[in-house]
Amino acid sequence: MDTNTVNRRKISEPAKCVNTMQALTNQRRNRIMATAILNAARLRELLSYDASTGIFKNRITRNGRAIAGQVVGSRHSDGYLTVMLEGKNHLAHRLAWLHTHGEFPIGQIDHINRNKSDNRIANLRDVSRSKNQQNKTEASSNNKTGFLGVVSHKGKFRAVIKAGGKRTYGGSFDTAELASEAYQRIKQIVHPGAII
Repeated sequence: MDTNTVNRRKISEPAKCVNTMQALTNQRRNRIMATAILNAARLRELLSYDASTGIFKNRITRNGRAIAGQVVGSRHSDGYLTVMLEGKNHLAHRLAWLHTHGEFPIGQIDHINRNKSDNRIANLRDVSRSKNQQNKTEASSNNKTGFLGVVSHKGKFRAVIKAGGKRTYGGSFDTAELASEAYQRIKQIVHPGAII
């Protein structure tokens, strides 16, 4: 069979149009609508949050699987905790912010101690993306030196830091360790949002 025949068959077959909202049950439609308008009041209705431990628990039994009093959340492959609410996964640290402050964070949530599963409110801060990046402590996987802020250049190692769209060079060194020490010193000055 040639491709023209296949294409003609696809075109000549009647399109199957289904009104998806009609196909949804009332329960599922309500769940979708609730997800679209998740706010602090709805979150507090569904979950309790202990700000001193960062742990969420179900307030009510839902769907037969979410039992009242049960700890909720699972660790995502990237280390963050997620919570399934009304058919949608939410990052637990963003929910902690919403539960405590009554609104979602404006920027990104930074874990001050760098522990991605520590969702105590005292460990969370609402920061810009650039400020959150300043709190990095590990080199990216494609960094050949293994040190954050260190690059190899002509047989030496350079300390390089970026802030405000500008690169600052902290010198050239014989070892990656020395360049890393220089980077850490510069980081304290150039990245005021960093917690070293």
